[in-house]
Amino acid sequence: MARNIITGLDIGSSSVRAIVVERKKDGSLHILAAAQKESEGVRRGYITSLEDASKTISAAAKSLEKISGLSIRNALVSVGGISLGSYRSKAMIRTSKADGEITDHDIKRLIAQSEANLTNMANKKVIHSIPLSFKVDNATVYGRPTEMKGVKLEVETLLITCLSQHLSDLIKTIEASGLSVDDIVASPLATSYSVLTRQQKETGCVMANIGASTVSVVVFEDGLPISL
Repeated sequence: MARNIITGLDIGSSSVRAIVVERKKDGSLHILAAAQKESEGVRRGYITSLEDASKTISAAAKSLEKISGLSIRNALVSVGGISLGSYRSKAMIRTSKADGEITDHDIKRLIAQSEANLTNMANKKVIHSIPLSFKVDNATVYGRPTEMKGVKLEVETLLITCLSQHLSDLIKTIEASGLSVDDIVASPLATSYSVLTRQQKETGCVMANIGASTVSVVVFEDGLPISL
């Protein structure tokens, strides 16, 4: 059976950090290698020199390969820096089935509509869409409303955005280093999985990450990020 190998990459203003882990059958993660290299070509979280930054990423990947004995070809990438932001958007649709049963397709349409309702989105790209609350026929629903019945479905969504140019430059830089990007995650969200407990998120808290040249903040309430 093929091993489930995951590589993570965090490109900061002061250093590039990389890690490779193996996901076991029980869902646990076993760290195989970690590396950190001083950043070149990165300022305030965005790429200033594609060539310099790609060399740093390549060096970090080669360190992982040397330690783990694996061939590193792709990575999950965290995105940080001054171009990150968040917006809250509301949307409403009519359910699609004749009997009014709410389906996953309805949820997808609703989230897409909340993205479409955003204004002033020139040069920005949505990288996360996180539903905060739903209503079915004006009644608040706790949890997901799938398989409930109703005519009108509403949502309030937290949309986390990044400057399109920043994201494009980041992906080009990583690809220039010889790696493919599996997925993108906002750095404050990624960090929250490491440092916050479920209880802290449920109770409500603010997590601040003070970096070399940027500070990122994410706010949690009832287990969900409500601002970033």
